[in-house]
Amino acid sequence: MQKSLRWVFLAISFVTLLLLSTLSIPDQVKKQSSLKEDRCTLILTVYDRYPYMYDRLEFYQHLSLLDKIVIILNYPLVLPQTILTNYSVPVHILPQEVNSLNNRFYPWPEIETRCIINMDDDWNMPLEHIRQAVQVWNQSRTQIVGYKHLSRANVMNKDTHLWEYKTKAAFASIALPSGLVYDYRYLKIYSSTAYSEARHYVDQSMNCDDILFNMIVAHVSEAPPIFLDVDAKSIDFGGLWKRPKHFEERSYCLNYFTRFFDGMPLKPTTVFHEP
Repeated sequence: MQKSLRWVFLAISFVTLLLLSTLSIPDQVKKQSSLKEDRCTLILTVYDRYPYMYDRLEFYQHLSLLDKIVIILNYPLVLPQTILTNYSVPVHILPQEVNSLNNRFYPWPEIETRCIINMDDDWNMPLEHIRQAVQVWNQSRTQIVGYKHLSRANVMNKDTHLWEYKTKAAFASIALPSGLVYDYRYLKIYSSTAYSEARHYVDQSMNCDDILFNMIVAHVSEAPPIFLDVDAKSIDFGGLWKRPKHFEERSYCLNYFTRFFDGMPLKPTTVFHEP
């Protein structure tokens, strides 16, 4: 009798645990399925050039496919968290306690769309280029979509057998983040515990978040970025890329990050799509 009762208790316990374990699954599915499919969120990263932020907002508010603009304000104690409503789309300002490049690749709860457009504050990227990038992304959502003039490559040095970061090569394998279009799910993957050590290095070096992001997407999609053959020029504010060892550091990142993928996940392409 006692054994029978024990088996009944164990069976009830097992069923209860099974039910409890599945309760979180609908919440996760609902979060993904509730994302808006016909709109995009523009994530704009800002540091000490925040006075120019309003010029960018004035420009990008006219991008009709936007659901909202999310400002990642990495310059602390400047503005409170707030929502600006004097633009064509809502603008959410999210001040950060820590100045981290990783902040722009975090799945903030304010984001409600599957389509993400990443933007730096030194670009007035032609709106038509962004529209075209989103159209292309909608046809292949596992990949990221960038631009030929913002394409870079990882090239193997035959003498050292190490990867080198190149701004010009016979192919492209890295899409720089300005105007980059991608799926929301990559924010969750980038921010997962699997890449916590890699993100820590990004914080230490203040570099290479975009390289890590490209490697993650290539690892998941097993495909290269898609590049549009268009051209545009940035606003010359200067920036981190003008540091003396910036490109040397990015070569180091390419080699360091391979440990998280058991090899080099980046895929080369020589295809540049005409708009």
